[in-house]
Amino acid sequence: MIYTKEGNSKNIRLIADERMELRTVKSLRCELEGCIKRGYEDITIDFRNVKMIDCSAIGVIIAFHKKLKRLNGSIHLENVRSAHVQNLFNALRLSSILNIK
Repeated sequence: MIYTKEGNSKNIRLIADERMELRTVKSLRCELEGCIKRGYEDITIDFRNVKMIDCSAIGVIIAFHKKLKRLNGSIHLENVRSAHVQNLFNALRLSSILNIK
C-alpha cells in the first residue's frame, strides 16, 4: 500500500494494491493503525488498483471505520472501479455504513 499526505496534517490518502485479501490484511491493519497513531483523523483509501477484495479486508475496513468514528474521524473509499468490488459492496450494502465515492 502506498500512502500520500493530502490537504492538511489530519488527512491521508492510501492507495491500495490490486488484491486486498487474507494474506495482505495484516499490512492493511498495520497501515491503518499507523495512520491513527500518527494523528490522522480522515483516511481515504483509493481503490483505483483494487481488482479483488475479500471479507477479511472488508472486516478490517469496517473495524477501523468504527474506531475512527469514535475518535471523530472517518474512512472514505474512493475510485472503486472493479465490477467485482462494486458488486460485493452493493450486495453487502456497505454504502449505508461507509463513505464510498
